[in-house]
This record gives sequence, C-alpha cells and structure tokens, in this order.
Amino acid sequence: MRALSISSADAFILVYDVTDSITFEEVKAIREQIHEIKSTTAVPIVVVGNKTDLSDEDEDLRQICTILLGE
Repeated sequence: MRALSISSADAFILVYDVTDSITFEEVKAIREQIHEIKSTTAVPIVVVGNKTDLSDEDEDLRQICTILLGE
C-alpha cells in the first residue's frame, strides 16, 4: 500500500518527533524508500520536526539536533 502511494505522489512531507530519535531514523528509511520507488533522488521532500514546543520547555527532551538535510 505504501509503495502505491509513493509511486503516485509528486511530493512528500515527512514528519518526525524531535523528542524521539527512532522517528527520525524511520524518516530516513522512508526517504530511501521514496528514492528507490521513484528511481531518482530528484523528488521534492520536506522533513519537518514536530514537538519543538516540548523541547523548548525542557531542553533535555530534544533527541535530534537542528540540522539541514542536504544528503
């Protein structure tokens, strides 16, 4: 089902939880899956960190640093 959705989409928004590093790893895997299914890396993908309000309140909660994904 995911492969069908990926193959028919033109762009993607991938959302991860900044307080849970596992979700960021899942986003990386989905990004690779998109590249494989589309047979190209020239695919519009926006990666969004969610729950930044929680990490602002308690800096110890943030597990993912603020970075630019330009891989």
